[in-house]
Amino acid sequence: MEHLSQMPVVALLDHCTGRFWPWTFDNEKSFTPDAPRFVTDDLDAYCDVIVNGAGFGQLADYLAHPLIDKGLVLPVMQEKMPSTWGLYIYRPQTGPVPARIPLLFDYLVEKLQK
Repeated sequence: MEHLSQMPVVALLDHCTGRFWPWTFDNEKSFTPDAPRFVTDDLDAYCDVIVNGAGFGQLADYLAHPLIDKGLVLPVMQEKMPSTWGLYIYRPQTGPVPARIPLLFDYLVEKLQK
């Protein structure tokens, strides 16, 4: 992944830790931008600068596919794509909660299992 350090990249900042989110690749070490051209903690701004050509970035599938379909970005390094992550729903409340909370939770579980 050393060659990525020589490329123009953008970085997404994790505002909780103050560090850049690392990029992940299948069967490889992760890459963390060390000198990005643009830094933000806003996902919309991150996508916008990638679309506008400020640099390379790594996007989740749900963000990348619509942009690829519209011809706004091109996928690169496809041979190193990471495995997809599972989607989990967590509801920490065990005591009384408003009726809308379990309804939404059950609806999401039903719809997302497909």
